[in-house]
Amino acid sequence: HRLHHPTIGLPYPRGMSPSANMQGVLMIAIHTVVRQIIDQMTDEWGLTDQAIAGLIGCDQGTSASQIADLLTHDSRIDQIVRFHSRLQNTFDSSAAIQAWLHAPNRYLKGLRPADTARLGQVEQLDAAIEALESGIFV
Repeated sequence: HRLHHPTIGLPYPRGMSPSANMQGVLMIAIHTVVRQIIDQMTDEWGLTDQAIAGLIGCDQGTSASQIADLLTHDSRIDQIVRFHSRLQNTFDSSAAIQAWLHAPNRYLKGLRPADTARLGQVEQLDAAIEALESGIFV
């Protein structure tokens, strides 16, 4: 039976125990990846800190750096990683992602996907991405 990391759910490498030092290294690696994802979402895709906070159900006053710190120790990391991954797999460039996020969307009743994220309407946002991936254009 292998031990799993409590935040990311991945097993520890065989033969290694979850020592404090190893946990510290994992936390640094997780924080770095989360920070890179959030930086791309804000810098390249034009999402606001409020939109990212809405995606994971944080207070609207939470900054991107606070979100990265929070997600490093939180199971909601999967929400931000899944959203990021789905958009990267659906679109062929950051410019295309940014255009989709900031254009009014008929599937979302005229709201921009970025606004839907800010409002914390993750299920509606997931449905809009699903419709797009399925080739349904409203």
